[in-house]
Amino acid sequence: MVSNPMQWIEDLKKCGCNQVDFHIEAVKDHEECLKVCQAIREHGMRVGIAIKPKTPVSAVQSVLDIGRKDDAESTVIDDLLVMTVEPGFGGQKFMPDMMVKVEEARKRYGHSLDITVDGGLNPSTSVVAGDAGANVIVAGSAVFRTSEPESVIGVIRKAVEEGMAKRAHEVAE
Repeated sequence: MVSNPMQWIEDLKKCGCNQVDFHIEAVKDHEECLKVCQAIREHGMRVGIAIKPKTPVSAVQSVLDIGRKDDAESTVIDDLLVMTVEPGFGGQKFMPDMMVKVEEARKRYGHSLDITVDGGLNPSTSVVAGDAGANVIVAGSAVFRTSEPESVIGVIRKAVEEGMAKRAHEVAE
């Protein structure tokens, strides 16, 4: 987590990034949040907002709602990143109670929003996240601390795909 996301946007673009997620807690208000989002978009990158475990989805709802009802092309946010550990270091334990946020966001925004889960993810917790509605998983320690990263990635992908298929089936009913 950085304290001034605006200062990193240009460098991230130069490094080849195609998406920038920043913590809502790193901006002082709604207007600064929108300015950061606009700057990211102006650099041709996707925009994501991350929320820490103690931050409710409602803290970013006004920004998430922009453009979603009338014109999907004018949405401000492409991705909501739900932190399932306190930011700072890898290898922390997954907080399953954060899945309420994932479920809430998926129910409200359907598939117009990517929902990412980051923190304490491994093959078994990825099943929980996928079932809650996450379609993007950040699994650093689970992938980099194994001798079989390809296998772990495959299991995690399958868990998320099955969770999304289950959600799609529920919506169709």
